[in-house]
Amino acid sequence: MDANQYPQYPQPSQPYPPQEYVVQENSPQTSPQFVHTTGHSVIVQVDGDEERIKKDTNYATILLVLGFFLNWLWLINFFLYRRSISDVARKYAKYSLIAFCVVLIISAVGAAVIIIANVVRAFARG
Repeated sequence: MDANQYPQYPQPSQPYPPQEYVVQENSPQTSPQFVHTTGHSVIVQVDGDEERIKKDTNYATILLVLGFFLNWLWLINFFLYRRSISDVARKYAKYSLIAFCVVLIISAVGAAVIIIANVVRAFARG
C-alpha cells in the first residue's frame, strides 16, 4: 500500500482550546506554599489553610482515640481524613484503618475459637 492511498485529514491549526486564567479583583490573592502528592491526587496548600490543617488534625486525633471505645469510629476517621491536606490527619486515618482491621481479625478469630470449642464440647458430651 502506498502512503498516498490513505485519506488526508486537515490538521487543526490549534490542537487545544486556549487556556485562560481569570483572577477576580475582589478575591484575595493566595500563593501556593508547596505541592504534596498522595497517590493519584495532588494537593496544593495555599495561605489560609493552617486553620483547616489544625481542625483536621484535632478531629482525626479525637476519632483515633475514641475508636478504642467505639471501633466503628476508626472507619469514619479513615473515610473522612484519608485525603486531608494535613499530613498528621492522613497518618491518623491510616492508623485508624489498620487498628480497625486488627480488631476485626482478632474478633473473628476469637469468635471462631469460641464456636469451635462449643461444638467440640457438645460432641464430647454425647
